[in-house]
Amino acid sequence: MRNKKRKILYILFLQAFKNGLLSLCVPKVALLCPNHTSLKAFFTFGTPQGKNGSRLTAHCLLSAAYCPLLTAYCLLLTVHVSLSQSLPQWEHRALQYTRYNINKDFFSMNQPLQVGSEGELLFSSEENELYALHNTEVELLFKGENAGVFHKKYKLLDNYFYGFSKAIYTGNSYKNLEQQEIGFPDGEYSYFVLIDKIIYFTIYSATESLYKLMSYDGKFFQEVERNPDPIFAISVNSVPYRCILSEATTSLRSLTSKEPETTFPEPFFPIYMRSLSDFYFVRPDNEGLFQYNHTVITQVLPANKNENKNLGRYYLYNDSNGLTLYDLEKQLSPVVITTAMKSAAYKAYSEDSHSLYIAGGNQFYRIFTYLKSYPRLYNHTNTDGLLAIALTPSGKLWAGSYNGGFSVVDSLKIEESPLRNLQCANGALAIGEKVLFNTQQKGMYLFHSPTAYQKVSDTIVSTCNFLTSDRVLYTAVQGNGLAYKALGHLEIRTPWRRVTHKEGLALNHCQGIAEDSLGNIWVISMQGIARYIPEKDKAQTLFFDKKQTPIRGYAILKDSFGTLWFGTEKGQLYRWVPKGTKQLDPTNFQIVNHPLLTGNIRPIVFLHQWRDYLIVGGSNRILVLSLSDFYKGKIRVRYLNPYAMNLQAPIEHTCVASRDSDDHIWFASSNMLFQWNIAQWLSLPDYPVEPTLTINTGKNTYDSRADAPVILGANESSFDIRLHYQSKDNLPRYVNASLRKENSDDVIDQGAISIDTEYRYQNLSTGNYVFSLIVCQTDGSFTRYEYPIIIKKYFWQDTFFWLLIILIPILTGGYLLHNMRRMDRQDKEIALLTIGNLGKQFRPHFMLNALNSLGAELYDNPHAERILSHIGENISIMHRYSQDKTPFIPFEQEWKLTENTIAIQKEIFLPDLEVQVENFGPIPPDYRLPMGIVQVIVENSLLHGLRHRTEPPYQLRIAFWERPNMYGISISDNGIGVAASKKMAGVQRHGTGLKNIERILKILDKHFDDAITITMTERDKDDLKYPGTTTIIQLKKSINYEKISL
Repeated sequence: MRNKKRKILYILFLQAFKNGLLSLCVPKVALLCPNHTSLKAFFTFGTPQGKNGSRLTAHCLLSAAYCPLLTAYCLLLTVHVSLSQSLPQWEHRALQYTRYNINKDFFSMNQPLQVGSEGELLFSSEENELYALHNTEVELLFKGENAGVFHKKYKLLDNYFYGFSKAIYTGNSYKNLEQQEIGFPDGEYSYFVLIDKIIYFTIYSATESLYKLMSYDGKFFQEVERNPDPIFAISVNSVPYRCILSEATTSLRSLTSKEPETTFPEPFFPIYMRSLSDFYFVRPDNEGLFQYNHTVITQVLPANKNENKNLGRYYLYNDSNGLTLYDLEKQLSPVVITTAMKSAAYKAYSEDSHSLYIAGGNQFYRIFTYLKSYPRLYNHTNTDGLLAIALTPSGKLWAGSYNGGFSVVDSLKIEESPLRNLQCANGALAIGEKVLFNTQQKGMYLFHSPTAYQKVSDTIVSTCNFLTSDRVLYTAVQGNGLAYKALGHLEIRTPWRRVTHKEGLALNHCQGIAEDSLGNIWVISMQGIARYIPEKDKAQTLFFDKKQTPIRGYAILKDSFGTLWFGTEKGQLYRWVPKGTKQLDPTNFQIVNHPLLTGNIRPIVFLHQWRDYLIVGGSNRILVLSLSDFYKGKIRVRYLNPYAMNLQAPIEHTCVASRDSDDHIWFASSNMLFQWNIAQWLSLPDYPVEPTLTINTGKNTYDSRADAPVILGANESSFDIRLHYQSKDNLPRYVNASLRKENSDDVIDQGAISIDTEYRYQNLSTGNYVFSLIVCQTDGSFTRYEYPIIIKKYFWQDTFFWLLIILIPILTGGYLLHNMRRMDRQDKEIALLTIGNLGKQFRPHFMLNALNSLGAELYDNPHAERILSHIGENISIMHRYSQDKTPFIPFEQEWKLTENTIAIQKEIFLPDLEVQVENFGPIPPDYRLPMGIVQVIVENSLLHGLRHRTEPPYQLRIAFWERPNMYGISISDNGIGVAASKKMAGVQRHGTGLKNIERILKILDKHFDDAITITMTERDKDDLKYPGTTTIIQLKKSINYEKISL
C-alpha cells in the first residue's frame, strides 16, 4: 500500500511539473477515512464536487481551475525553503546555563526536561539522578539505584509521583520516596501523561515483547490494557484516549466513555490532538509534520532534521540552521526562533515565564520569547560597534556602527547601506523619515535613504542631539558647550549658533539635552548640569565637584507630565522639583528612593518614555518606573531580568527608541540590537520570593528563615551565607544584603545591589547580628527580610573564666596529690609526672604572656578571642583527663592540644610561621599515648628553635607514617638547633617538659620493651646558623595501658 501510494504521488508530481504548475515539491495532502482500510485520494484541497455530486479525482484537481491554489502552496513552501537555507535576521534572546552563571556545567543533556509545579526545571544529566534547576542554583534532588532517566513528576492527593525510565517512585516529598513494584521485572517506563487527575504511562517488557498501559490516581496503580503493539495514552481536548500503533493502522479509544474505537488506515504518531478530526501527527519515516483536519491531511512542515521526542501543543522544529518552536494551537505560529543551538531532541516550555528550555549534548539553553536580538546587522555576520539607533515614524530602525556604515531594519528585511566608511557615534536622531548621524570624526550627516545623504556640519563632533518643540535642533559640541540651528536651516549652509562659557554654559562634553515646560534647555555632563534660557541667551551651570548639585552623568529627559528626570553616573535617578525660584537650587533635586535607583557602580546611560512608563537604561540593566503609580505616591521599579538580556557588552549611551503605537522598545549594547516586547513582558504574572538561608561555618550547616534566629557556636565566627528561593518564573532577583549588629545602625558589611546569592563574613566578634536582605520583587516593589544570627560567647568570656584560670590547676594538683597517698611507688611516680606535665601546660610565665597580650582587647578583637579560645580548649582537655586519673589520652585529643599550641604561638610570637602537615591519618583517633608527648616537643621546636630565628622562613613540618607494628611521627623545624638553644637564657626553666616525658618512657619500658622511643637530631648539619631540629617519635601499636592504670 505504501509503495503504491508513493508511486501515485510521484506520477502526479511529474504530470504537474510537465504542465508547469510546480517549481518545487508540493506538500502531501491526502484524504483519510477512519475505520476504512485504504486511502481515498491524494492532492485533495477541500472537497469539490463533480456535476453528479461525485468527488473530483486527483487528476482533475490539477486542472487549470485549481492552478492559483496550487501556486499559492508552492510559493509558501518556497519561502520556507528559502528561510531554512539562511540564518534568520533576528532570533529570540538565549541564555546558556554554565558554571559561570549557575555554578554547574552540563553534560549528556539528551534527556527529557520538565517544568515543575513551582517553576523549577527537572532533568537527568546522568542515569539514576534527578536534578532541579532553580532560580539561581542547581540542586541534586534524588539519587537512586537502577532508576534510569527521569521523565515526569506529578502531584496527586498530596502525594508525589516520579517517573523514571526504569522505576516509579512515590512519596510525600523527594526526600521520602519509595520505589513501586509495577508490571514487568525488566520493564521500561515511558509516555507519562497527566489527564484529568489520572497519571497514565506505558511499560514495555523486552523479554515478553509486550506493552502495558497503566494508570495511577494518587493511591492505586491499575492496568488499563496490554498489547503487543505500542500503546500509550494521549489527551484529546483534555479527555484521555488510548492509542495503539500497529504496522498498518492507528487506533484510538476513549478511556472515559463507551464511544466506539476509531481506526485510521496507516500508522502515525499523534503530536497534538484537539479532536479526533483535528490534530497534528508525524509518520514513522519522519517525512515531516502533518495536520489532519476533517479527513484532509496536509504536510505543514518538512522533515525534521533531528528526532522530536516531545508531545503537546509546542512543536520543536530543526532546519539545520537553528530551532523554531511552533504553537500548534495557533496554526503553527512561531513562538521561538533561535540559532543558539542547532539541534535539540527535548524541550520544556514555561507558560509562567514565556521562555523555552532546550538541551542537547553538552548544551543547555533558555530562550525568552519577549526579547528579540539582531546578531547579524552588518555583513550578515555581526552587530559589532553598534553606537547609534534611530526610529522613524514609519517604524524603520536605523542602526549605525563605529566600525563603519549602518543598516536599516524594518518588519520584512535588513537593508545594509553600501557606505562603509562612516564611523557612527552616539546620538542618532530621527527627523521625520530622515536620520541624523554623528560621526567619530568631524561631521554630521543627514540621510534621506541608505544611500542618499547631506553633510550638515563639517566641524562638529557630537554625541547627542535634541529637537525642541519649536523645531530647533541642539547638538552637543565636544569640549565646548552646545550648537543649535533652526530645523528649516539644517540643510542650508548657514552658521550654527553657539552656547558656551560666554553665555554661562561651562560644561564640556555634554552627554544629554532636554527641554522643560518653559522652553528652557537643560544639559547634563560628567561635570554637572546647566540650564540655558534661549530668550535671554543666558545659562547657569551647577558643578558637581563644587557641591552645587548632586548630579552628574549621561541621561536627562522631560516626561509627558512635565517632570525633568536626571540619571547619574552612579545609577541614581533624580527629578527636578522647582520651588518658585528662578535660580537653580541644589535642594530642588529629589532622589527616587528605591534600591534599584539609589546608586551602584554602573551609570544610567539613557532615559526614555514609553506610554506611562519611564525606561531607565543602566549600562548593565534596564529598569521600568511606572509614572502613573509614581504620581499617585507609589514607587514601583521593575527590571528586565539580567538572565533574559544576557548582556555580552554594556548598553550604549542614547541607544533607545520606540513608538507609543508599538508594543515593543528598541535598545542596544555595543554588539547587539534588541527588540523588547515590553507589552508582553508587562503582562507576565508577578511572583514574589522570600529567600531562605543556608549558613555554613565549615563545621556545621544551618538553615534559616526570616525572623527565625540561628545560634552559632563561639568558634563559628566565620561563615558563608547562601540564598535559596524558588518562583514560577525561575529567574534571579536583584537583592541587597547587609550585616549589622543588633540594635545598631552601624553596618558591618554593606553589599551592592546584584543577583548574587553568596556572602562571606570572617572573624566576627561574639554577639547578636542581623543579616538584612532587600529583595526587589517582579511587581516593582521591594521587601526587606531580616535573619537574626547569634554567635555565642566563649565560656571564658564570663567572669567565672578568670576564677577557673586560677582554680583549675590548684584544684587538679590538689586532687592528684590527695590520690597519691593511696598509690604504690610506681603509681605515685606516674601521678607526679602527670602533675608535672599538667603544670607544664599551665606554666605561669607562658599563661601570663598570653593573657597579658590580650588584656583590654578581649571582647572586641577576634585576634584575642582566638587565642583565648585555644587556651580554653586546652584547659578543658587536660582537666577532663586529669579527672580520669590517667596521664594517657587519645591521639585525637593530643593532636588538638598540639594544634592549639601552634595556633597560640603563631598568633602571638610567630605570625609568619609556615606549618606543613603530611600524611595525616595513619594514627587512629582513639589510640592512647602519654599526654603532651607530641605537644611538648612541638612547643619546644617553636619556643627554643624557631622563635630565636631572626629571619624568615619559619618552617615547622609534622609528618606521620605507619609500619606493621608501630606508628611514627616526625617533627622538624629550621630553627637554631638544640645546641644553640641551650645557650639561650631561660631555656633551663623549660627543660622539665622533655624530662617528664623521659621519665614516663622509663616507666613504660618496665612493662614493654621500646614501647615509645624518641630520637632528636640536627636537621641540616651543613647549615651552621640554622641547623634546625628533627625529632622522631615511634609508638608501638600494641601497648596495654591497663597494666599500669591508676
